[in-house]
Amino acid sequence: MKVLDNFLHEEDFKPIQSYFLNSLPWTYLDYIVSTDEVEKKDKNCFQFIHTFYSAKDPYLERKASEHSHIIKPILFKLAPWLVLRVKANLRPFTPEHVHSAFHIDLKDVGQLTAIYYLNTCNGYTMFKDGTKVESVENRVLIFDGSELHCGASCTDEKARFVLNINYLPGTLDDGSKYIPDEKTCGLPTLLNFGKNV
Repeated sequence: MKVLDNFLHEEDFKPIQSYFLNSLPWTYLDYIVSTDEVEKKDKNCFQFIHTFYSAKDPYLERKASEHSHIIKPILFKLAPWLVLRVKANLRPFTPEHVHSAFHIDLKDVGQLTAIYYLNTCNGYTMFKDGTKVESVENRVLIFDGSELHCGASCTDEKARFVLNINYLPGTLDDGSKYIPDEKTCGLPTLLNFGKNV
């Protein structure tokens, strides 16, 4: 597991954050992880999503989101070999923290999961072993996609915004997986993607 703060340069991050919080269209889901009876009975188990891309639709009946341009700086920094799914989650404020069920995003195919936090709030990501990663804007959490995790809603802001990216990592010359590190955080992308938003 790796947590990287100030993942993007401020000039790249701020337009992305503004777009997610003010311009991105969202779709309502009456569940968080599954449509089981537990989530259906809990009135706080819902969220809004925006799917940017999903490899589960190999015939592209549902095209990639027309809003995909906004996430290019994030993908550029992650440098994936293959993107499997990119989905944004908006969890509204709840009076008490509401946890999703523990889950993995996709059936394990050796993928990494990156959670990019778009706003700071007291919501968090929690792992089965009790490890918590707080929601801090411009932070990315990268972990083995087979690790069970859950998300918690926030109680101090209007909503918690995150971007989930499931991907197969690129490789370095020595054949090892490429995972960004602190040296790459905060550096501007070579192509200033956010400028024309």
